[in-house]
Amino acid sequence: MENKNTNASENLTGKISDAEIAAELLQYAGWLALSSVVFTGMVVRRPEDLPDTAAETLQLVILPPEPGFFLHDGGEKRAEEILLGAGASPRRYRNRVIFALSEADKIERASDCARTPFAIRTEEWGRHRLFLDPLDQAIQEAYSVLLVPETPDKKSCFLRSVPVHVGRGSWAESAAGALREEDALLDVWDPVSLQEHLQRYYFKKGSPEVTLARVWDDICRHCYMERLQNENVLFESARQGVEMGLFGCAAEKKGQGYRDLVIGRAAGLSPDSLLVCKQRVEDCLEDQRRRKQERVLKTLEQMFPEEPEKPDDH
Repeated sequence: MENKNTNASENLTGKISDAEIAAELLQYAGWLALSSVVFTGMVVRRPEDLPDTAAETLQLVILPPEPGFFLHDGGEKRAEEILLGAGASPRRYRNRVIFALSEADKIERASDCARTPFAIRTEEWGRHRLFLDPLDQAIQEAYSVLLVPETPDKKSCFLRSVPVHVGRGSWAESAAGALREEDALLDVWDPVSLQEHLQRYYFKKGSPEVTLARVWDDICRHCYMERLQNENVLFESARQGVEMGLFGCAAEKKGQGYRDLVIGRAAGLSPDSLLVCKQRVEDCLEDQRRRKQERVLKTLEQMFPEEPEKPDDH
């Protein structure tokens, strides 16, 4: 009992081991994206530790605050390995991944904070921690750079550096704001830009329609496409585009036409909904009008058949 009291007294004076410091820093790093609506944050060391999915929220890969993972000290290489690989297979959904790297000198200062009596933690305290205690602030300032995947020529892939300056809000809010300022993250997508996107990647390649699910999946995969905050951004842009008459939508393809083809007015959309290029919509609507007119004329002919001409008596 006496030994336990002695140990507790020593801990309260800040005498904690390097292993405890490292564990403390790692725990705080894992909290960077806590309660964020933009990111799902996770500390990752190896490519196989990061799920390869079309995640609804961006996957924030937090490289651990350790040697070999710091900015300009192996971190960029580790990030590239995680971006390109997913275990035994290449990573498919690269456009949903963002990397957060720390700076070695700032982590050293965070370690100093962790050695103070203010940084001694208990399990109960951890559940009710303050977000801006000295160690938390030091960790937020240490993770000062995001690496964003980009593929300008559809072949090579590189990681663009985006600085993070922690403001009054949380680190995650500051990070999301930095991405938006660099046009690396869209929480609103102009319908005109979506129409141009559809024309460039789908309609010009011979297909006049594409499902919303396909568009979202491709956006999650390809780093040369826009990076959206979530799937709702795509759906809202598509709804507006249909209402504005930039393109149409349909429930499904049916023969040479479409079922529930809509353009220029509100429409409900689902992942299986088809977005249809405007010219194709106009051609289909014109064909529908022509067929309807033909049916009306045929009905009139049946209702009012022409009487045969009477022979001329002369």
